[in-house]
Amino acid sequence: MYPTQALPLPDAAHPLRQWPRGSVSAQALALAQAAAADSRPWVVVAPDARALDQLQRTLAFFVDGTAPILHLPDWEVLPYEQFSPLPDLVSDRLATLAQLPRLEKGLLLVSAETLLQRLPPTGYIEGRAFDLAQGQKFSMRAVSEQLARAGYQMVAQVGAPGEFALRGSLFDVFPMGYEQPLRIDLFDDNIDSIRHFDPDTQRSLDKLEKLRLLPAREIPLDEESCKEFRRRYRTRFEGDPTRSAIYRGLRQNIAPAGIEFYLPLFFEGTATLFDYLPRDPVLVLPDGIESRLEQVWQEIGARH
Repeated sequence: MYPTQALPLPDAAHPLRQWPRGSVSAQALALAQAAAADSRPWVVVAPDARALDQLQRTLAFFVDGTAPILHLPDWEVLPYEQFSPLPDLVSDRLATLAQLPRLEKGLLLVSAETLLQRLPPTGYIEGRAFDLAQGQKFSMRAVSEQLARAGYQMVAQVGAPGEFALRGSLFDVFPMGYEQPLRIDLFDDNIDSIRHFDPDTQRSLDKLEKLRLLPAREIPLDEESCKEFRRRYRTRFEGDPTRSAIYRGLRQNIAPAGIEFYLPLFFEGTATLFDYLPRDPVLVLPDGIESRLEQVWQEIGARH
C-alpha cells in the first residue's frame, strides 16, 4: 500500500530520493503534499502527453489552490510535419514560459517530448512583451505595429489567441496567455476601459486595470529575423532553398505551417526548459525515463 503520510523531500544530505511506485492518485497526493510543504518549485516529467494529462487532472483535486500548477503543453504535431500547433497551445506555452523565471514554489508538469524541445532564448518573451493600462495614452497605429512585430494577425473579428481587430474607437485583441479576448475602449487618445468580452455575443464582461501582451509565437517574424532565418537555412542545408515550402513561405509577419520545428534558425542560440527555471528546482522523474527520452530522440531523428 502507498504511504499516506508525507514522503521525505530531497535535501542537501539526500539530493536523490526514491519514492515507492503507486497509482496516479497516490502519486498526485504525494506530489501535492510535497509542493505544499516545500519552498522550491517542483518539475514533474511524465512519460507522454496522456500520462501528463491524467496527472494534471488528479493533481488539481489534491492541490486545491495550495500551490500553483503550471503546464508546458506539447505542440501535438509530429516533428517536421507541415502543420503548426494550435494557437491555444502556443498561448498556454508562452504564458507558462513567461511565469517560470518568477516561480517560487508550485508544480510544473511537462512530458518527455516537450522536455527535449529547444526554446527561444530566455530574454525573447520579455523583450517582445509590453503592457497596457487604463488611463494610458494609446495610439491605434503604434500598438497595431507593435502587435504585428510581436506576431499578431490583424483580422475583421478576433476569435483565437494572437489576433487583433480595429473597430472604430474599440480595439479588440486576444492576448497570448488569456482565456478570453479583451476589448480596449478609448476616450480621445486614452484608454478608458479594458474588458474581457464574449467573441460569440460581443458582450463585455469583467473589467481589468491593465494587461500584459506577450508575443504571439515562439519565433520572431520581423523582417530582420526572417532575413537571418534564410541566411542560416542556406548555411545549414545544401541544394536550392527555393524548393523548400518552408523557405519560400516565410515572409515578414507570415509563417508557413510547420515553421516551429525550425526555431533554432531564428536565433544565434536557443535555450532549454532548465534555462527558464529558477534556481534549485526539484526534478521528479518516472522510472524508465532514460529509455523513453532515447526513444523520443530516435523518433525525431527518423522524421528529420
